[in-house]
Amino acid sequence: MNSVKEIRSAIVNSNLTNDDLNEIVQAITFARAQLRNRVKRTMTVGSRVQFNSRNGVVTGTLKKVAIKFATVETNMGGSWRVPLNMLEAV
Repeated sequence: MNSVKEIRSAIVNSNLTNDDLNEIVQAITFARAQLRNRVKRTMTVGSRVQFNSRNGVVTGTLKKVAIKFATVETNMGGSWRVPLNMLEAV
């Protein structure tokens, strides 16, 4: 598999049409949905999770799982609403 930098370079340096770019966006959207569903199946309420924020890595307990987002209770100050594809089990 190509590295992310190679893929990015290939997209930027090619003469893709708008339809080609739309197909790439659809593929990325599909891949994100698959990742989100995979994470959703593996985590349950009460699981210890972590995610990256602007302040660094945040660790907490999963309080609620919705369709695309989860609520994570942290020791740093309350609850965070985090996209499911950003969560990792601790």
